[in-house]
Amino acid sequence: MMSFPAQAENAGFAYSRTQISILRTHLKLDPSLLPWQQQQAVENNKLMLDVEVRDGRSLYQQEGWFNLTNYDENSGVLLMFGAPSQPPIVRSAQYAPVDILFLDKEGKITQIVPNIQLAELAQEIVPAEPISAFLFLKAGLCEKRVIVPGDSVEYGQFKKSPIILGDPAPKTQPVILQGEQPPKDLPKEGSAPKPSGKTDIKLLEKLYGEPEEPAH
Repeated sequence: MMSFPAQAENAGFAYSRTQISILRTHLKLDPSLLPWQQQQAVENNKLMLDVEVRDGRSLYQQEGWFNLTNYDENSGVLLMFGAPSQPPIVRSAQYAPVDILFLDKEGKITQIVPNIQLAELAQEIVPAEPISAFLFLKAGLCEKRVIVPGDSVEYGQFKKSPIILGDPAPKTQPVILQGEQPPKDLPKEGSAPKPSGKTDIKLLEKLYGEPEEPAH
């Protein structure tokens, strides 16, 4: 079992309420839509949720733990961690089944554990890669609302990486291994290949026909 630092006293009781959105980025837009229609389609792909935001360490402090029984399809619980790590999902006194979403530091959904009852969890579930939050939703909501890994949660604590554009068609040269000599006829970058100086007889015959026999 993974070890964690001592929990802050009453960490399970401290929480705030806010609104987040899940952007279903896998849903493609109809290319025939006009620009303002595309914007509306993007908004339609967003699912708005009212959530409790709690310290992620409260998952390991049973005292003050919450109950998801009364949550509906428009609400949930967001457990935030101070830094990306691989905290496990552990057994707890949650008898109502839940969907658990694993979120990275940018809010992208990396994994989903659907329809699980934590009170009957046989072994811990460890994220495959570092995450920054768990999002607990009512069981079956991901399937019903078509939420899948790769979709993104929009919330102020998630920081998106800046978009960096590069050369779309970088120029490359053949790889020459150490100790090998570069081919002599390798053209320099930006230069046209030199003509070989040989006449292509077959090409001339194709263009102009076979040469006539000289008159005697």
